Amino acid sequence: MFTWVPIYKEIAHWVMAHRNNQSLLCDTLRQIGFDGNLEDEDKRGKKPLAVIDPFTFMGFFQKMGIERRFALIQSLKNHLSLQSPLPTDFSGLPSAQGTALWYFAFEKDRDKGVIDSLWDFAEEAVRGQLLSKTFDAILKLPGIRIGKLSQGLFWLNPEVFYPID
Repeated sequence: MFTWVPIYKEIAHWVMAHRNNQSLLCDTLRQIGFDGNLEDEDKRGKKPLAVIDPFTFMGFFQKMGIERRFALIQSLKNHLSLQSPLPTDFSGLPSAQGTALWYFAFEKDRDKGVIDSLWDFAEEAVRGQLLSKTFDAILKLPGIRIGKLSQGLFWLNPEVFYPID
């Protein structure tokens, strides 16, 4: 087994418990040291990101180099008092494109219900029971392709899904 799997599974379960408090997820990213990609934009302009889906949350860790990723995972472990051991490597873990990190568009461009759809899909992923209609709907979102989607599934449930990249 990859050494990162236990802590990633624990992080995924923690994230899933905060569907109704997404601002906490965004604040947690800020508090442990992320400073970029945490601004949304509505018709009036930029504002702090207050909504997020589990795929995007997990993706923040994948956009970093290995040393920074270790430091951020350790910071998150300490911040949340996670029980899983720290990984000794990130072998087999696909990286995320920093410029295409989010699984959703800015608020000004985002259709209503997109964030909820991503959460529904993430819940299916964590259970390991994807529905084809949900999968097809998520693939129709702007910026989502099979490679990006399969990577996100792998981050949330690496014992069931494999990344296609």
